[in-house]
Amino acid sequence: MPHRFGPVRSVTDRNAVLSIVGDIIDQAVLLERPGREGAVLTLSVAARHKQLGTRQAVDPQEARAWVEAIVGPKWLPHFYAAGALSGSTSGGTSTSGRLTTQYFYLFLGADGVPQAEPEHQLGVQLTSLAPAP
Repeated sequence: MPHRFGPVRSVTDRNAVLSIVGDIIDQAVLLERPGREGAVLTLSVAARHKQLGTRQAVDPQEARAWVEAIVGPKWLPHFYAAGALSGSTSGGTSTSGRLTTQYFYLFLGADGVPQAEPEHQLGVQLTSLAPAP
């Protein structure tokens, strides 16, 4: 069952409130690779206009800052940003509308130890949140 944090006020948009949702899924399911062991922790950061209730795009840097605030600096380098992957049209979730929700992934082995980005066919370029060398 997903866990929700928020709503919290956006620090970059005075009209927005953010919700951060965390979920864990088997790597075999997300990556469509039967037999693959381990899990993926997904954090998504979504925004709504605080008065109108409409979905809004989330500033990627603010989303990253919230992820860091939640997971801490020790875990942040193991996360990957996937960018804006979902949005909303007429109240439902859709990937055909404006993409507004920022997604972040943490790949964990069966032993619970963070792993590097595995080969995948997710259709998105993942960007490591580890500091550049």
